[in-house]
Amino acid sequence: MDVLLKKSLGFDVLCAVMVFLFAMIISILKHLFLNLPLIDVSDFEILNSDSLFPLLVFAPIFEELVFRGVFFKFTNKILFSLAIPLIFVLIFFFFAETNIEFHELFVVGFLFFIGLLCFLYFDLIISFRDKNPIFFIILTGFLFAYVHVYNYTELNMSSYLGVLPRLIGGFFLGYIAIKYGIFKSMLFHFFHNSLLVVSVFVNKQFYF
Repeated sequence: MDVLLKKSLGFDVLCAVMVFLFAMIISILKHLFLNLPLIDVSDFEILNSDSLFPLLVFAPIFEELVFRGVFFKFTNKILFSLAIPLIFVLIFFFFAETNIEFHELFVVGFLFFIGLLCFLYFDLIISFRDKNPIFFIILTGFLFAYVHVYNYTELNMSSYLGVLPRLIGGFFLGYIAIKYGIFKSMLFHFFHNSLLVVSVFVNKQFYF
């Protein structure tokens, strides 16, 4: 990982371009082999005048704080121990639209147990994080992709392929957060979502 962190800005820009190219390639493959629109259907459905602010401002700030800020930057034991259970709530009980019902006491007990583990083993977790940042880049990338699965109304080959660019983007955002800080990952996230808005707008106007 130290080798990656020493890479030049040109290398990082090239990686950013490759993230966008990967998303374009996936869209083209879906269009050619699954006969789907070049722009993801879920992006059409969620993008309107009411969703611009959440997509362009709230999502980059909130998602970066949740997925990158807590795992990469939190150094306060109490805040970390409170934040990790909250992430479990967001991922497994808020974002995940599941029919599985959990008893309230089980949920509270589970979250308390996770928070207690984080508190008791905080120094060990932080030490492991600092020595193995690549592990947390992969972990947060998968969590980031997981919550975006629920942008889709049904799970099929199209939705799984649509999540792949989010997975790769999540890896890159983790790398940016570690190397340059959370603010820079927020900026890249904003730039990515801005390109999404422009591409959907152009597609709606000309219907490629």
